[in-house]
Amino acid sequence: MAVETLTIERLSAQHGPRVISLRGPLTLKDVPLFQNAIRREESFPVIIVDLTDVPYIDSSGLGSLVSAYVTRHKATRRIALSGVNERVLKLFETTRVESLFLIFPTLDDAIVGLTTAAEA
Repeated sequence: MAVETLTIERLSAQHGPRVISLRGPLTLKDVPLFQNAIRREESFPVIIVDLTDVPYIDSSGLGSLVSAYVTRHKATRRIALSGVNERVLKLFETTRVESLFLIFPTLDDAIVGLTTAAEA
């Protein structure tokens, strides 16, 4: 049985928020990789974590997302999520953390929504 591995890609945009695109499950073994990716973006006021290609998140992955939210919130920075599938959204709802995050259906929606909000 093949073990799925998380990969993280930084997508650069000339204007607007920084995007971190995840591919694969966000689980205990990949939490340090995710945390390092978030730390590298600490100077940006807004980051989007694109979860379009994330099939599931375990409790450690969820904890790392919440930790990223708390750290950024304390520094008056924001984190948004895009492409959250039904399985992951159900986890957020069950654990009552969905209200912490700005959640957009697609990455394009997140970029437009956050860019428009910043310009207003």
